[in-house]
Amino acid sequence: MDKLGLVVLAAILIEAVVEWVKELVRSDIRWPKLVALGISLPILYLLELDIFPLVGVEKKVPFLGTLLLGVVVSRGAGYAHDFLDRIGAWKMGK
Repeated sequence: MDKLGLVVLAAILIEAVVEWVKELVRSDIRWPKLVALGISLPILYLLELDIFPLVGVEKKVPFLGTLLLGVVVSRGAGYAHDFLDRIGAWKMGK
């Protein structure tokens, strides 16, 4: 993946994390979001799913890609689908 692709990937992942944190901070603890993250992380870890190898980037920090993918997945199927569409559209446009 070229540098521009890494910038796009970073922007998409950062937006997902920021939106997830904003939803948690807006009011009292949003337990469904925490439960979704708590469920997604072990599943992704056991399935050995990591966002970086999925897009062709060598991972340098163990668990970081799994953690970031967990945030994306915990936001729901619609968000994960949009996320994958963005990545797919970017890869097709190269």
